[in-house]
Amino acid sequence: MNHYFDTAASGLVPKKYLKAQQQFMNGLSTQASGTLQGWYSDKMDELRYMAAEFLGANHNEIAFLPNFSYGLFALIQSLPADSKVLMLHEDYPSVFDPFKLSGFAVHRHKSAQKLHFSEEEIMVALMDKKANILAISHVQWLSGYCADINGLCAFCRERGILTIVDATQSMGAIPLSLNESGADVIMASNYKWMNAGYGTGLMAARRDFLERYPPKIRGNHSRMLQGEKWTDNASILGYEPGHLNVPGLILLECALEDRLATGVASIQAHNMRLTKQLIEGLNQADDILIGPVNMNRRSSIIGLRGGAELHEQLTRQGFVLSLRHGVVRLSLHYHNHPEEVDALVSLLNNFPKQTH
Repeated sequence: MNHYFDTAASGLVPKKYLKAQQQFMNGLSTQASGTLQGWYSDKMDELRYMAAEFLGANHNEIAFLPNFSYGLFALIQSLPADSKVLMLHEDYPSVFDPFKLSGFAVHRHKSAQKLHFSEEEIMVALMDKKANILAISHVQWLSGYCADINGLCAFCRERGILTIVDATQSMGAIPLSLNESGADVIMASNYKWMNAGYGTGLMAARRDFLERYPPKIRGNHSRMLQGEKWTDNASILGYEPGHLNVPGLILLECALEDRLATGVASIQAHNMRLTKQLIEGLNQADDILIGPVNMNRRSSIIGLRGGAELHEQLTRQGFVLSLRHGVVRLSLHYHNHPEEVDALVSLLNNFPKQTH
């Protein structure tokens, strides 16, 4: 029996989502144009409003993306080329690479705590480096550290610093609102904690940001045919590809329906109960756990010492998890249950005795 503790790598897609997607695909085999146009007519606006409700935004602040990386590369073409960008040294390459490859001046802040940090040191670094932009993941991919996005964004907004948040490791498991956070832009790929499969992402960008930095690219419906003339429709839709991944958006539609019905706060509470159970169950937490031995600023991504040896042993026992840079990374989501955590804790508590 497999115990799937690897949502931080890829979320399980529920069978009912795949069934809805397959119904659409079946239509393409007999009435392709009608099936596609029927979906656009019946579902496109509804999905956009649903995403807006989910992300605490207006419908005209929402764009559907192929993934986070595409969205960030497209977005930064609109930003001043002389901007100074601050980000964490240990943040995921998808946050760093678009800025660096596009010629921005980037400072990667190294925390003395390595995989963890304090919001205060970020604020100090922003002022010290005279940064114009803060690009940061809501949850760190390796340690699971969950940043105080509301606090950071409030600090930045008061000083005219733009904030771009990568929510790929939190969206669907931790509540996040564009309006409440004060972020300028929130983006995420949907294949992890949204459990919505591959090939879609979400962007929410504040209206004042879009007015100040309109898209420099054009995509889905960003030019409209009115009579015999094409008219420019410069809006957030410019960030959407000309051909949207409709089968992927059907999975996203199912995921949004579930999240809005269940409530992300309820999912977060479940995940954090399991996280607390695991941490408190460890006999030698200081030796094996990466980060503080408490729940302060934690998500349900947990990093463990033990490297390839521990990863191999847990894999043999049916646990599906990741090995990243020598860190055994596990992640707990709504499908996990306390009995699985107890089984994992038992193995972890015996690990040093079995190997030393």
